[in-house]
Amino acid sequence: ETTHRNLAELVKSGRLPITEQNIEVIVSNSENYKKIINEKSCKAALTMMGFNVSNLKHNSEALAGLDHIGSVLFVNAHNQKEIS
Repeated sequence: ETTHRNLAELVKSGRLPITEQNIEVIVSNSENYKKIINEKSCKAALTMMGFNVSNLKHNSEALAGLDHIGSVLFVNAHNQKEIS
């Protein structure tokens, strides 16, 4: 919810040149997260995806299987960052 509010504020202030209706925040801790990301992002102009470096080090297959997404902006999600 906080992420969605922050993105909405960036859109309203003109920091993200898109409309709020084109934003969908997907939070998933399920085993099917790759399927969810592929389905939701296949037609997106840009997908922003958070990741944690320590998780990637221990799970080299974490990003494998994301075959149906287009342009991706990976965001290091180790610590909370303020976007200003």
